[in-house]
Amino acid sequence: MGSNYRMKSIDCYAFRRIKKFCEICRKKLKLTTNSHIERKRFCSVSCRMKGTNIKRLAKPVAPFHTCRKCGKLKPVCDFYTNSYKGKNHPRQYCKKCYKLETYALFKLHPEWVEKIKTRRRIKRKSLPFRMESARDLGLTIAEALKLYTEQDGKCAICAVPPQNGRRLSLDHNHETGKPRQFLCCACNTDLSVIENTARFEKLKAYLRKHETNN
Repeated sequence: MGSNYRMKSIDCYAFRRIKKFCEICRKKLKLTTNSHIERKRFCSVSCRMKGTNIKRLAKPVAPFHTCRKCGKLKPVCDFYTNSYKGKNHPRQYCKKCYKLETYALFKLHPEWVEKIKTRRRIKRKSLPFRMESARDLGLTIAEALKLYTEQDGKCAICAVPPQNGRRLSLDHNHETGKPRQFLCCACNTDLSVIENTARFEKLKAYLRKHETNN
């Protein structure tokens, strides 16, 4: 080695003198190696998750997403989404792969299917109206119950409570999709016929035809 050669000095204990704080909660970080000086940013797993979510929210949702199961690049509409702070983030699996994965799990664990069915059955029976019709129109259970109590549990047209174990269904405008009020099965069916003008005219023509024959 030449006389001008010098061994580079390495400060192995620099992490002991440097103070660094968490980017989320601003707590002092516990540094144990020199690599933590540049790499360590968060004090705990929860803070790291918050930092990741902040980073995700700053980015716009891409129109295409790669499925982690099949590896194909597909549009976002082919994925189920999770809503988080006003943004719909696509899940890891596309709809097709998600259904296949779920079907395989249910096939391995049939008791899961029975538990889900029982839970849904109990939930449906505990409500005095058909929650399926309200959920399809975007109403929550609290909003649907409020609307139901305003009607005193009676049909909005005939003002008769449901009988023989039947439940009221939520009527809606078929053009705008806006929910109206809860109706019994008979009134809901009659209203659907009246709203269909072409069918209603045929029904009136049928009645007039048989009235003239008699």
